[in-house]
Amino acid sequence: MPGSGGPGAVSDSCLFCRPGAPDNELVRTAPEIGAGCYVRRDNFPAFVGHVEIVPYRHVERLSDLTAQEWAGMGELLKFIADECFPEHCDTNAYNVGGNVGVPAGQSQPHAHLHVIPRRAGDVADPLGGIRAAFPNFAPHTW
Repeated sequence: MPGSGGPGAVSDSCLFCRPGAPDNELVRTAPEIGAGCYVRRDNFPAFVGHVEIVPYRHVERLSDLTAQEWAGMGELLKFIADECFPEHCDTNAYNVGGNVGVPAGQSQPHAHLHVIPRRAGDVADPLGGIRAAFPNFAPHTW
C-alpha cells in the first residue's frame, strides 16, 4: 500500500511514489494480486505495451525489496504475461529486466521491473535478446 513499508517508504520528489499522477499513468493496481506493487506505463516505451512493475514502498535497489514485494511483482508479471499481453498486445513473448544503478541505466531512484512485449519482426534479429545493447559483448573474455 502507498506509504507502508517503514522508513523512507514514500518520497515526495519521486515519480514512482505518486501512482496515478498525470506523469505516472497507472495501468493496474489490485489488492487481490501483486501485493505491495502496481503497474504503470513506461514514459519512454521501447515498444507499444511496455509497462513497469513498481513497489509502492520507496527503495532504490531491487535487492532492497522484501520477499512479499518480490512475490507481488511475480504475481503481476504472471498476470501481464498470461492475460494482458495476449489480450491487449496480441503476443505472449516479452522481455523482463531491471536497471540497478545509474551505470546500468536506472533513471529513477525507485526499484522497478520493465516488462516489454515483443512481436515477430519487431527487430531484424531478436536472438541474443538484450545482448544487442552491448556492442562489445564477448562472453569468451569472462
